[in-house]
Amino acid sequence: DKGGGSRLHKGPEVRAVVPVYRDAEVLDVSVGSLLESEYEDISVAVVTEPDDPETRRRARELAEENDEVDVLVNGDPGSKGTAINHAVRQCDADYFAVFDADERVSPDFIPTAMGELLDGAEVFQGRRVPRAVGPVETIAYCERALVNAGYAVCELLGFTGCGSASTVFTRDAFKTVGGYEDCLAEDVRFAHACNNAEFRVAHDRSATNTMEAPHTVRDLWGQRKRWRMGQVRASWGGLFDSLRRGSASGFVGSAFRAVGSVGL
Repeated sequence: DKGGGSRLHKGPEVRAVVPVYRDAEVLDVSVGSLLESEYEDISVAVVTEPDDPETRRRARELAEENDEVDVLVNGDPGSKGTAINHAVRQCDADYFAVFDADERVSPDFIPTAMGELLDGAEVFQGRRVPRAVGPVETIAYCERALVNAGYAVCELLGFTGCGSASTVFTRDAFKTVGGYEDCLAEDVRFAHACNNAEFRVAHDRSATNTMEAPHTVRDLWGQRKRWRMGQVRASWGGLFDSLRRGSASGFVGSAFRAVGSVGL
């Protein structure tokens, strides 16, 4: 669904989850912006990995400075997906929001998402774009705009993507799909699982967060290569899941997303 619910500035607790690995230098970006959210009832869980003491040290400093921030150590280390799953298991909240460490979250993002979830959506997906602060970063921004246009075409076929950043979901939705998978493209697999479960996924592109962009052409190519490899594997997996389930609507959306991932 296209977003259109009203914004809420207070209500049920929202647990913001920030999985981190070697992110000590950028962690202040996400945590700082979340603490400035216009939604009152929010707490932040920074999920660190056991072999990353530097990031955990910075996370604990932020927790000491802010009562709303907690630090967790991933009990099933090794991936972003398992870090998110660990955070959900460690909290009693019914609503969760996931962000990357370098993500600057808009103050009205959580109010917009909660308006949609309390209006009946199970999952909310906002938009996330690179910060265009230089030539390479601008290329990354333009490329991301093209990818977002491709996602919009998928939505015409009933497939609304939802990832592992700029995403808000209910505990019930998380439990229904079994959480995030331990794989390279956990966000794409989560999107296919939500599509196959026939969730109402609200997407509002006016709810836009920004992220750090690669600063060299080599880093940009490496990042996109990793993303595409993961997306292709996860998309084809989602396609075959739809075939096994015999879901016609899920099959069409998953098939288009799989082919689109190869093309992009």
